Order: sequence, then structure tokens, then C-alpha cells
Amino acid sequence: VFRHRYRSRRLPAGLLLWQAIAQSAALMNARPPSRFRLFLRWLLAPLLIMYGKRKPEHLHALRFHRFETEDDVEEVDRQMIADGLAQARSVSARGNAAATMYNEFVDEQSRGLVDLVGTFLLRAMKDPDAPAAVHRIVEKQWSLVWPGVRDQLYWDLAASMQLLDEEAAFFRSLRLRHWKAQHPPVWPARRHCPTPLTALRARLRYAVFPADSHQADVAIAAWLGANLISWGEICNWASLLHFLFTDRTDEYQLVNYIIFSKICHFVAFGLIPGVQALLAYFDCTMLDVGDAHPCHETTTQSPVSATFELLRVALAAFAFLLLRTSSSGGDAHVARLELARLGLAQGSHSATGISKIAAGPDGSAPLPARRGGAVLCGVVLLDAVVFALCFGVGFSHFCRRRRDVDCAQVDCSIFYDWEEGSSLQRWPHEVAARWLQAHGLGHLVRDWLYDQRFWAYMDFAQTCYSLMLFPYVLLGLPPCKAFLTHARRTGYDKAGRLCWALSNQQMLERSSMLHSFAVQDRAATRMQAFSRGAAARGAAGTPSSASRTSPARRAQERGTERGWRGWRGAAGDANV
Repeated sequence: VFRHRYRSRRLPAGLLLWQAIAQSAALMNARPPSRFRLFLRWLLAPLLIMYGKRKPEHLHALRFHRFETEDDVEEVDRQMIADGLAQARSVSARGNAAATMYNEFVDEQSRGLVDLVGTFLLRAMKDPDAPAAVHRIVEKQWSLVWPGVRDQLYWDLAASMQLLDEEAAFFRSLRLRHWKAQHPPVWPARRHCPTPLTALRARLRYAVFPADSHQADVAIAAWLGANLISWGEICNWASLLHFLFTDRTDEYQLVNYIIFSKICHFVAFGLIPGVQALLAYFDCTMLDVGDAHPCHETTTQSPVSATFELLRVALAAFAFLLLRTSSSGGDAHVARLELARLGLAQGSHSATGISKIAAGPDGSAPLPARRGGAVLCGVVLLDAVVFALCFGVGFSHFCRRRRDVDCAQVDCSIFYDWEEGSSLQRWPHEVAARWLQAHGLGHLVRDWLYDQRFWAYMDFAQTCYSLMLFPYVLLGLPPCKAFLTHARRTGYDKAGRLCWALSNQQMLERSSMLHSFAVQDRAATRMQAFSRGAAARGAAGTPSSASRTSPARRAQERGTERGWRGWRGAAGDANV
């Protein structure tokens, strides 16, 4: 039967003989503890060889012809382990290659979809009836705006479809952690004097422009109310306070100050006074003129308001000058802010990861270090032209109307009744009058500063100029501010330090993360309290266990103990 099976497998005759000789030599040279095992291998070698003829991979994996000593067995085991690790690595490499190919395919398809959306939007924005010059302007502005929108869409798609690599996902999750949990104290522990201004500035910064969370509803209402109420010049004081506590070296903070100040200017001194002026003009036309001028009290302008108006315009111009000359922004700037917040060193591996996150999904074409406001520059230039136009036209109209009235023939005392006002309202014009008289321009004091028509002209110019600030309202919308100014959003932590602000989605993720941490902390606190209570009860259980035992149980235990003692005594007497 063996010969028949041997011949049926068509093995060479010399192979079996060589295997027997090799195993016999190994048996003679082997050490005593391994002779029995090698003898069994010598008996089973022909069967294994024939079995290996059908499955050569098993014969190659087992290598029976090398089992000569125990050292060879260990070597074969190590070789099998190495082969298994190599196969596992190859399988892992093939899996990673497949995952990479899938990610590349999905990324390519998503990019094509986003580009298709951009092409559709550009076609929709072009008016077929508009001239070619308008089409060129639209295409130029689109080329400036669309790259930022496209990169943001790429990033959101990659994050939502989990196409980010593990390192990018780790650094993205790191942005949600390690934020300051407390405000700075009024009196620091290592200071000999209190720092109330620093503590107040930190609290005000975080309340108005937080970087790690949304603004509270109360803070939003209070801040908007302070910037929109013109009574008592509250809005101008709020604008001055905003300029003082903001970080004037950051691009986004300066852009935000200019846009927000102009929007509040549009509402507080444009819309509201415009409606008031229309109502006052309607009342004025309904009155009988008689001997008195019916409209001499309709103007709301005063020397104090004019002074604050000029101060407000000057602060906005100074902020724009700082924006164009000494501000910092862009991807590198926000990456430095994030490294400073996390306490990481420049040039480290973590710095590279944070820079990659700041540069967006591509990272190949990061924004320059300073953008300078982008579209905001054109809006500010238009603002300057409108300011000169409103005040220039208003002043020329004032001079022309003033020449038309001859005060030698007409009583003009009605235009100078405002001199009887309070000293608080008159101090700016008194300072200006002294300055004009000191420089030989005393005739202008009577002609301008004491003339009610001059302040009516100032009121008209201010209202017209404020109404022309409507482009800032459009620029202040969140999408327009982000993609037209190219300023990376920044904010402040609870310590009052400038930081790279989180997006809305990241703020929601951080709030849910903090909620889960709070739930875990409460559960851990309950478990710790339970463990301490159990330990305390265990420590106090030995002396107080008798006091907690019922009287019936204690009587039963005493009876059992007495019975046991009596039985032991009787047994002792019997033994004696």
C-alpha cells in the first residue's frame, strides 16, 4: 500500500532515501533529550513529504528537513514569526493603500463638485444684459473671493467625511482643549499691588469677543445698546472704549473695529436722526411762521456732538492706518497665536501640525502674513470720498444761504439764541473760539461758532454721511466679512489674551465635550463619595457592629456560645 501511494504521488525514489539518511544522521548526533522527538520525525517524514507534494506551501512553511537540533527548531520558530509579521505588514500596507486610494478618489470627486458649484454661482452672478466692463469687474472680484470660499468648503467636506489623516484630526481636536477656565484675579498672589484694570480689560474682552464660546445674550444686548444709543453721547464713549481695549496689532480686531464702528455710526447717526429729521420737518411745515422761525429748534447737533463726530472719524482712520502698516494676520499669525496658547515651541513637530491646520486642507498656498483688509480698502476709500462730498456740499450750501440773508435788514438774533445753553454743551466751542482768536481768526467765531445755521449744516452733513455708510452693513455680514476681508477670526480667552477663535462648529463640539466632562466628573465624584463612605463604614464596623445587631440576634449568639462552652466542658470531663 505504501509503495502504491508512493508511486501514485510520483515522488523521486532518491528523495525518500535521502530523507531517511538525513534523519538517521541527525538521530546519532542529537542530544539525549531530543532523540525520541527526532525519531518520531524520522518515521513521519515520508508521509509529510507526500502530503507536502499536494500542498507545497505547507512544506515550505514547516521546513522539516532543517529540524536537526533544538536550536534549529527555535530558529524556525523565529523565522515563522518573522514571516507572519511580514505578512501582517503587507496586509496592513495593502489596507492603507486601499484607504488612501479611497480618500483620494472621494477628495477628487468632492473637489470637482465644489468647483462645479463655483462655476454655477459665477454664471448666476453674471447679468447677460450687463456690459463687458461689468463682467470683467465681477470676474475680478470673484477671483479674489472664491479661493477662500472654496478652501473653506474643502475643509468642511474633509472634516465631515472623515478624510483627514490621524495627525490632522488630533491637532484639530487639540484646539478644543486647554482653554483658560478662570479670569485673572484683581489682586494676583505674587504682586504687591492690585491690577484692577488688567482684570477689567480681560473680563470685558472675553464678554464682548470670546474665542472659545458664543457671546452671552445679555452681553450682546448690552454691547449693542451701548453702541446704538446716541443720547448723552453713549455710543461715542462706547466706540472710544472699544478702541482702547482692543488689540491694535491684530488684523481681524482692527477690521472688526472699523466695520462695527461704521455700522453703529450708520444706525445711530443715520437711520435714527434721519427719521427724526423727517418728523421734525413735517411738524415744522405744519406750523404758522408768524414772527418766530419755526424750525430753529429742530436741529439736534451741538458742539459736543460735532466734537465726538470728528473724534469717531479720526479713530476709524487711525485704525485703518494701523491695519495697513503694523497689523499681523494670515495663517502664520493664527498659528503663532495657537502655539502661544498651547505653550508649544516654534519649529517643533506640533508647530508643523498647527501650521498645517491653519493653512487649510491644501496647505500649499497659504495666505500671506498680512492682507490689509482686502475689499475693506476700497470701502474705506469710498468712505473718504463720501465724507468729503457730504461736508463739502453742506458747507458750500451753508455759505450760499448765509449770503442770501442780510442781517442788516433782517433780524438774525434768532440764529444766536443757543448761546444761553449750559456750560457743559458750550465748552468745545469756547475752546475753539479761544484758539481762533489767538490765531487771528476771531471773525470766524461770530460767523460760524455762534451761528445756529452752522450747526444745522453740521447736523445735515453728519446725517447724510452716516446714511452713506450702508456698504459697511453689507461688509459686516459674517460671510462677507470672512471672505471679502480675508481676515482670520480671532478673539480673547478668559485671561484677556488674543487667541485664534474657534468656528461655530468647533464651539458646539467644545460645549458638548465640556458637558460630557461635567457628567463624568459628577459620576466620579459620586463614586469617590461612595468609596469613602464604604471605607469609613468598614473602619467603624468592628466596634459598632454589636450595637447595630438586633437584641434577639445577640441573645441567640450568647446562647450558642454558652452551649458550646458547656459541650466543651463535658467533653473535657469525659476525657479526664
